[in-house]
Amino acid sequence: NLMDGNGKEFLPKEKTGRAVFVTSLWKLAGCPDGDKEISFTDELSDDEQKAVRWAYSVGIVKGLTETCFGAQQELTREQAAVLLYRYAVLNGTAASADIEENAFADIGDVADYAKTAVSYAAQKGWINGRGSGYMCPKSSLLRAEAAAILQRCFAE
Repeated sequence: NLMDGNGKEFLPKEKTGRAVFVTSLWKLAGCPDGDKEISFTDELSDDEQKAVRWAYSVGIVKGLTETCFGAQQELTREQAAVLLYRYAVLNGTAASADIEENAFADIGDVADYAKTAVSYAAQKGWINGRGSGYMCPKSSLLRAEAAAILQRCFAE
């Protein structure tokens, strides 16, 4: 029950939105409450509202602006790595990661803010390349990829 589908379909080839992924992390954490007020005006379901508030409160997410979380915005592969890394730091399970320039053939395309998280996710085997060793960091994370990544991260 980490990721909801659309009725009877999971929609594995659809792109993962920011709110969907954050809600999955919130569910993994046991659906805790957040203690910080948020001023995001995005339209969110009740669970998404609780999840975003929690993730914002503990420092896993930030808004795109003070009033916009970007709930429906597609999550990129490097952004997913950052959220996972911050979640691991929160839980005390993340160690520092050396940036491996050879982790992916396109590691140079990873944003500076995401390099440690992408390297850590690659070292842990959480995020694999998309054929021929490419990370495709700016590409949208597909729902099937999100499910596989969550399984790899938390089946340890």
